[in-house]
Amino acid sequence: MSLSLRPKGSNDPMYNPGRDLAYTYPKAVEEVAKRFNDHRWQALEDLVAKDGVTFDQLCDALDCYICFLNAAHSSPSESMGDVLKRVGWLDQPEAAKIAIGAMLGTVVTGQLFYAIRDTSSPDGPRADIQELLQYQGAAKRYLYARPWQAKLRLLLHKPSQWWQRYLQRRRERRSLNK
Repeated sequence: MSLSLRPKGSNDPMYNPGRDLAYTYPKAVEEVAKRFNDHRWQALEDLVAKDGVTFDQLCDALDCYICFLNAAHSSPSESMGDVLKRVGWLDQPEAAKIAIGAMLGTVVTGQLFYAIRDTSSPDGPRADIQELLQYQGAAKRYLYARPWQAKLRLLLHKPSQWWQRYLQRRRERRSLNK
């Protein structure tokens, strides 16, 4: 098991720099670049090539993505859309953006798998992971639901503590911006 910390006086989940996305994204993006360089997902590269995207264009798109992530801290007043536009991500071929998203998704999924395994005890998963298990098999229910049914499910679902804290912070930020 890896090192985990909890700030003094906090009841929040344990914090681990090895699992926190803000700390792991450089390694994740590096892994994406390695996987493209090693041609580990040939089917994905073939799909991208069918759209006429070259390996150089794929590399350029990945560079734009990395610039976007690195720009997140440099100008807090700039919106995400503005940063995406400024770094040139929006000008990249759609197939290249989809390929980067797919590859990054597989890498992050691997990180999540080991993070969940790392934080679970022999007695079973933590409560928030247990809550996640209730969504198994829910994809079809949501995908085939009529729009009003999906909205009703969202309204009836009791939000988690994390979601409540997120909404509270969002309300606070909006009131500061007014």
